[in-house]
Amino acid sequence: MTGPAKGEPSGWLAALEAKFVAEDREDRRAERARRRAGLPEPDRDVQTFDGFAQSGARARET
Repeated sequence: MTGPAKGEPSGWLAALEAKFVAEDREDRRAERARRRAGLPEPDRDVQTFDGFAQSGARARET
């Protein structure tokens, strides 16, 4: 029985990677369309939870 080559993701991991790649591609396409249309960058919606990254989130530099 042979599995994926060393360094290659297994079945469920490969499917998850493909999903991430597709979502990243769609995000880049939407970002390019937003810039071509001359729209401003959207506000960041940063949410933190008690005890986790309470001081690590800050506004983007403009």
